[in-house]
Amino acid sequence: MSSPRTLAPWLGKLPKPAIYHCVSRVVDRQFLFGDREKSKFVEFMRLYEEFCGVRILSFCVMSNHFHILVEVPPPPTEALSDAELMHRVRLVTPKQQADVIENTLQMLSSDQATEKGRIAHQELRERFLSRMWNLSKFMKPLKQRFSRWYNGRNARKGTLWEERFDSTLVEGSNCAITMAGYIELN
Repeated sequence: MSSPRTLAPWLGKLPKPAIYHCVSRVVDRQFLFGDREKSKFVEFMRLYEEFCGVRILSFCVMSNHFHILVEVPPPPTEALSDAELMHRVRLVTPKQQADVIENTLQMLSSDQATEKGRIAHQELRERFLSRMWNLSKFMKPLKQRFSRWYNGRNARKGTLWEERFDSTLVEGSNCAITMAGYIELN
């Protein structure tokens, strides 16, 4: 069983972002990624960056692992509008499924919606909002989606990544600058 992540001790207490250095390696440390794979990984990373509301400060995708320096802000004090939520959902959800979600949100928030409907509207929104502003919920789908793409493209089955990603909390701007430099030098 995996151990819990070390999270910033101020999360939920102070409106301050946390910065993490994340690393994950290919199973058996095989050198599998060429330019096409690296480019696709970055494409998926940028989609999940926008969906999750995190900010990539620095990254490096190598032939058998990656480094990402990611800033995870606290959730905003003002709720996302349904339109902004759907913009983000569409980044990581197939069109047909996203259309159903959008229509459901509109129906449940209409003037004709019952109290049960308004509660269902909030629950549906929360299903997606709970995946935002969270390090693990940024990394897990990123690695899963890339794995599915890579395995499909290479007629391959099974796990692509050696294990769950490693993350280190980076405190202080000097440490973040040093870590960004380390990642860039890779």
